[in-house]
Amino acid sequence: MSSTYEVLEDNLVKLTLNIDSEEFDKAINVVYNKEKKDIRVQGFRKGKAPRKIIELHYGKGVFYVDAINHLLPDLYEDAIKEHELEIVSEPDFSIEDMSIETGAVVVAAAYQKPTVIVAKEDYIGVTFTALPPVELDPEEVEREIAREQDLNTRLVPVERSVQDKDVVVIDFEGFLGDKPFSGGAGEDYRLTIGSNTFVPGFESQLIGKNRGDEVVVDITFPEDYRIPDLKGQDAWFEVFLKDVFEKEVPELDDEFAQDVSEFDTFEEYKQDVKERLQQVLNEKYEITKNNVILFELAKKIEINVPVSMVETEVDTVMQNMKNRLQMQGNSFESYLEVTGQTHDELYNNAFPMAEQNIKIGLILDRVADLEGFEATEEEIKEEVTKMAKSYYLDPEKYYETLPDNIRKDVKGDVKRQKANKMIVENAIEIAE
Repeated sequence: MSSTYEVLEDNLVKLTLNIDSEEFDKAINVVYNKEKKDIRVQGFRKGKAPRKIIELHYGKGVFYVDAINHLLPDLYEDAIKEHELEIVSEPDFSIEDMSIETGAVVVAAAYQKPTVIVAKEDYIGVTFTALPPVELDPEEVEREIAREQDLNTRLVPVERSVQDKDVVVIDFEGFLGDKPFSGGAGEDYRLTIGSNTFVPGFESQLIGKNRGDEVVVDITFPEDYRIPDLKGQDAWFEVFLKDVFEKEVPELDDEFAQDVSEFDTFEEYKQDVKERLQQVLNEKYEITKNNVILFELAKKIEINVPVSMVETEVDTVMQNMKNRLQMQGNSFESYLEVTGQTHDELYNNAFPMAEQNIKIGLILDRVADLEGFEATEEEIKEEVTKMAKSYYLDPEKYYETLPDNIRKDVKGDVKRQKANKMIVENAIEIAE
């Protein structure tokens, strides 16, 4: 087999595979031996007809297409490696010629990774508008402490009627008219009265009720309710009140600080909360700054990103989202229902950002090559360890069995990180 290629518009590669007659004949024979058991020819027992007889009976080219399909995967991969092409889309194959006398000619059309033209002056000294400073809101410190206080609140069962701020345990089922609606039922649900977790008006109707009561709660869903079919609808719930608890809230004092932290005094604990929250803000600031700089760089570089690359990226983003939702016990369909989006809307909305991310990745790859950045084995192992931990796998075993394609991706990520860091460190902040 021999092959040639040419690059057409928009990074489309036309790869021509020339299969000689001898190779084609061998492939036909492989297909014949594989398929003959299912072929019946008059005068022969099923599966016993010679190849020549089958070709006379069904036509000379009866095995041609299957023979080409048998050869294509390996021939295509070999041609890509021979010409050192970086293909980023699934190929479209077309058969231009095939005969036992001359062999076959197959053309594969696929998109290759775009060539990025970038000069040092493009990525050194990228200017970006100064970002507003990050300032921690003192109230956020109080809210964080209040959250910790709530986590350490004890629930004490009470015999009295339900009051505001109590925690109740309920079974419930919701109805539109006389028919229950999807997602409107639950058992052993723990609800804090006054938290506004449920539809407006639901929680207040439980105040004054007692353990063991069966309560009918009438509500009207808001016009802006997250589930379209329930917007503005009148509904009612059958509610069984199983338990009533009162919150025993701990005092915010030194004893509280000792219980929830490593500090002896409440003031030390509060200062630590403040510093941790400030650190989170600082990290978000650096991420935002990093993105702004890379977006500014991307504006300067012209790259024609193949649609197939963007589609692959969006498909990956969508699949990762589905996996995360599944791990959280939610379904993708429920997410669409809650957010009021269709699959196509979500897909199309993800397209621009996916294209931008690909463009930035291509630029970082090119900068890494121009600067001669490499990934050491230690750096690769460090990244693989992070990956393994995120998948709850043993880092050493994961590293030892790492497939070559994943190792290549990790190596590329390390090089991109180095390029990214250099670009950001050399960026120039200008006043707003």
